[in-house]
Amino acid sequence: MREIRTWRRTSLGLILATVLIGGCARSEIVDTLDVSGSYFSQTSPGLVPEVFAPGVFNRDYTDFNPVFGPDGKEFYFTSDIDGHYTIKVMRYIDGNWSEPETAEFSGTYQDCDMFITHNGRRMLYSSTRPLPGTTEPTEGLFIWSMEREEESWGEPRSLGPSVNSGGRSCYPTTTTAGTLYFQSSRETNIGEPDIHRASLVNGSYPVVENLGRPVNSEFAEMDNVIAPDESYLIVSCKRPGGTGGSDLYITFRASGGSWSEMINMGDRINTEHGEGCPMITHDGKYLFFISNRSGHDENYWVDAKVVEELRPRTFSD
Repeated sequence: MREIRTWRRTSLGLILATVLIGGCARSEIVDTLDVSGSYFSQTSPGLVPEVFAPGVFNRDYTDFNPVFGPDGKEFYFTSDIDGHYTIKVMRYIDGNWSEPETAEFSGTYQDCDMFITHNGRRMLYSSTRPLPGTTEPTEGLFIWSMEREEESWGEPRSLGPSVNSGGRSCYPTTTTAGTLYFQSSRETNIGEPDIHRASLVNGSYPVVENLGRPVNSEFAEMDNVIAPDESYLIVSCKRPGGTGGSDLYITFRASGGSWSEMINMGDRINTEHGEGCPMITHDGKYLFFISNRSGHDENYWVDAKVVEELRPRTFSD
């Protein structure tokens, strides 16, 4: 599995203990940090990336891929537990955030790359759980979907063979209209892997298209996040001329659907140590990503105005 994120490191730790409250297992409430407000009461970053919520992450394992729900009351991230990817969740309870615990749908298979749709009714994520009609875990990651059922998530369902084909399909994100963007390894790719797109039709994704050039290349286009209005796409790439490892690049979409040349997001964002896992918050204010610039993987955030700084002044189909 290490080929999935070559720039991540494994750290060892102990599983967080739980306590019984009212006869039900419930995680302990975080009491060492002031995390009562939105974004864990962290001071908003400017145009220079800052470590997000130090002390919340990486206390026991290497944590990455942070995702808030649209209402700000659920927070998911992935823990690399000795090479096994497990999705953790924290919930806003009685004015504070709970300790991380394994999400009810995770823990058995390799699970990561969560994305919650903008209406909060659906979660997409990547997993090695057996595909329909099979009994063995998959060798590569594929994309699953769950519908919100009151306070929990329903049964995971595969996005189907059009999406889940080839060697792997992972890191799903969607627009407000439901259009899916993801990375995938397929025989028809330009490189390995490429970014693909699929429109939502009657609850499914029947047709998948490779974005082609200039988004994709002979090199690796990996983790990606699409803007809610589909106006830009941020991708973690390994290309010549980058700062080293994987860099974050951005491309802008013209009204007719074509994409601008990929733009390296610059040395404020990228370092020689590798960056990935980009995610835009639902309020559109912040860009999250992971970086090893400090010597170990940490989650960073930066004001999403960095996007507008890079937008071409003139661009048309």
